[in-house]
Amino acid sequence: MNFSIPDSKEVKDATGASFVVYSIYVNGIFHCDARYSQLYTLNENLKQVHGSHKLPFFPPKRFFSLTKAQSEERQYCLEKYLQNVSQNTELVHSSVLRRFLFAAQQKSASDQHFNNDLSIWLLNGTQVLVKASSEDSSENVLQKVCDQLRVPQELVQYFSLFVMSTIESGSSQLIHCLQDYECPLITLKHLSGQNKIIIRKSYWDPAIDLKLMSDRFTLNLLYGQTLSDIERGWVIADVDTEQQLATLQSRGAKREYLEIARSLKYYGYLRFDGCTCDYPEPGTDTIISIGHKELIFTLKSADSADNESRFRITRIRCWKITPLSEFNKEVQLSFEYLVSADKLQWITVISQSVFFISVCLQATVDELMMKKNGSLTNNMKKLRIVDGAKESSSKSKSSLLHFTPLLENDSFENIGDEDL
Repeated sequence: MNFSIPDSKEVKDATGASFVVYSIYVNGIFHCDARYSQLYTLNENLKQVHGSHKLPFFPPKRFFSLTKAQSEERQYCLEKYLQNVSQNTELVHSSVLRRFLFAAQQKSASDQHFNNDLSIWLLNGTQVLVKASSEDSSENVLQKVCDQLRVPQELVQYFSLFVMSTIESGSSQLIHCLQDYECPLITLKHLSGQNKIIIRKSYWDPAIDLKLMSDRFTLNLLYGQTLSDIERGWVIADVDTEQQLATLQSRGAKREYLEIARSLKYYGYLRFDGCTCDYPEPGTDTIISIGHKELIFTLKSADSADNESRFRITRIRCWKITPLSEFNKEVQLSFEYLVSADKLQWITVISQSVFFISVCLQATVDELMMKKNGSLTNNMKKLRIVDGAKESSSKSKSSLLHFTPLLENDSFENIGDEDL
């Protein structure tokens, strides 16, 4: 979970009294505006449940008006507080934090309860209409959708709600996975552009497909998603295979269709277009695909055919998100990669999707570790941040650059060659 507080503003309450609210972003998406008093209460509640010794520094109350420098210092300290909370596994899983995030989003949007019909799109182009309210979490909405689709309760965990956005080229791009501390109605309202909520599988291990294929309702969902991914070019098939799949599709042979599709290139990957990286050289245009324990860069070059660079997740030691420059609000994702037995190299990606790419990296690492430890659930919907993560080396306060902590990869040394 990446927290940032890039902005603050002064507002007035019903009595005309002025106060400051801080704009809290989670994973690059605006989540809520919150007052210092709300964050102070969060800290006190966490202290009661988990003990003060586990909490990071929280900026103290002041009894007089803050100067501009003091206001900037408080904003910086509140941001670092939330980032440090996210680095503690116990705190980031705490129901206290989740309740705060959910309640703060509702209060920021409106103090009044409201209801609305919410369209959830399937990847076959149809939609499910559910009755939703400002008090419904993403988990509640997902359950309503799955009930309508007759998804068995034990298989609901393998699906998530995602926000899909229409970008300038007219194509669609996944930009966010809705978490259980969010209200889909409110999150969708805050986002700019043309967006819709879709349901799709949210795991990386292709072996789980077999569970979904054993039930006819989840088979339909998986089949519709696979058709969509192939039509969009996310999954690659040669001409002969395309003809074979077309024949199976015309016959309605969904299981047989999936059995072939699961062997195709990029099956089960998420794709991010419009990226730029510094590998193998700065300014290289690339498409990033994440799945099957690896990152794949499909490199675009004016003087040569497309070529691929593959990066195994278990060779990524850590990653971080930082601004492009001191005066640039755009961000970049950098990861440290073990290119050889004795050489680590930083590789940087510039994209509007860096926060979501980071979420996918973390979910992949979590799934690898849970599988190795003998348990496996839907990690895309979890709030987890790794233990023992280190902070960025930057300590800038005046510029408020909002560096995110350095995220360590649990699987870097704990996954052996047999897991690759």
